[in-house]
Amino acid sequence: MANLLVYPGNRLIVRRSPTFIKAILLAGVAACVLQLTGMVLVSWLARERTPMEVLQFVASGICGANAFTEGARSVVAGLFLHCMFSLVVAAVYLTAYSLFRFVRRHPFRSGLLYGVITWLVMYGAVIPLSHATVQAPDPLMGMLTLLINMLMVGIPVALATHFTYEVHKRHAPDITELIWHT
Repeated sequence: MANLLVYPGNRLIVRRSPTFIKAILLAGVAACVLQLTGMVLVSWLARERTPMEVLQFVASGICGANAFTEGARSVVAGLFLHCMFSLVVAAVYLTAYSLFRFVRRHPFRSGLLYGVITWLVMYGAVIPLSHATVQAPDPLMGMLTLLINMLMVGIPVALATHFTYEVHKRHAPDITELIWHT
């Protein structure tokens, strides 16, 4: 979307303003990179798993145990799935940001809460319903993955969305209310 601004002397300047797609990409990429970094670090420190094994586990959600024997193909598939999930997480948060005033007014709190919600959805529904081999519950890993979701998914998505909204509001204040439902 572009803003058309007319200045004295009839100079027409076109200024690009951030859109929902840009907000989703910014928030989704931030969550993808940060969460993947956190997952790799925790898996390596707690279970001595390599980054390749972490991404193969992600791919095993669709491919099952075969993901661990596929090599680079399953690593790429795991990375793709992880990135797509991060974009979906960002899109859902952006929708909530548009609809609920609390989310707009308290981005840090809502980011922490959203991190908890994404963790509950992942570990309560997505992983159990997938083809991934579910391991015995580990309280330490559960707490670490919850912290990763809160600090490396929820907060970055919330802050990236809030930043994009504020920039958009500055560039297009008259249409921000129509687009963002403020």
